[in-house]
Amino acid sequence: MERKIQTPADLPDSLTRRLLERNRWRLHRVEYRASFFVRFPVAKGEPREGPADRAARANAERVAQALAGERGLFAHHVRQRARELIGAATMEDGTVELSDPPRLVPAYSDALFALPELGRTSGAVRTDWGWDIILWTGVLPARDITPDELALELFPELRQMYFVAWSRSIGKSTKVEVFPEAFDRALGMTAPAKEPR
Repeated sequence: MERKIQTPADLPDSLTRRLLERNRWRLHRVEYRASFFVRFPVAKGEPREGPADRAARANAERVAQALAGERGLFAHHVRQRARELIGAATMEDGTVELSDPPRLVPAYSDALFALPELGRTSGAVRTDWGWDIILWTGVLPARDITPDELALELFPELRQMYFVAWSRSIGKSTKVEVFPEAFDRALGMTAPAKEPR
């Protein structure tokens, strides 16, 4: 069967159409980015430009300035630099998994998607939780492909699905009988015959 099924065109059209329909979202996708942040939090209810906000901003700007222009950074570099400059007691950090812009707070999203390359950091950014320095850590590129290109990408999975369906159809059309005692005898697993009394 492997020699017979070499391209998506060799598979039943109904199978290909079904898998393509389930994976239609893969045809057109915006860019997704992953990130890491160091945050100097500002408590909810603290006024913007109040003393706590200004102190958090000063800390964030100091760290952002120290990282400006550096390339190839990883999360541990950013965290370590922030701790050296400010100390861990006044900061938080975390990661944000791959996301597109609408899933993020606008200020965070704007700063992250403005970064020119992986491993670079933003300036100090005011978010809903305080002042952040954002590091771009990962990307799922935007794409725009045709259904034929997607079928080629999904071909290994399509062929496997077809094999399972094909083997099941053969199993249903064939009568199989099992003789456990013959199997046991062949493996020498039968109990010795009992001696008559």
